[in-house]
Amino acid sequence: MMYNENAIAAFERRYRANFINSLDGFKSLVLIGTKNSDVKIMVWFSQ
Repeated sequence: MMYNENAIAAFERRYRANFINSLDGFKSLVLIGTKNSDVKIMVWFSQ
C-alpha cells in the first residue's frame, strides 16, 4: 500500500505519530541529561 503526503497529513494526530514511528528507518534518538554542575548525558537509541 502506498500513501502520499496528503493522505498521511489527513490521519488523526496520534495515529499519524504511531504510523510514522512504525516505519522502518524512522527510529527515535533520546538525549537524557542533568541540569546541574555535574554534566551527565546519556544517549538512548530505540530500535
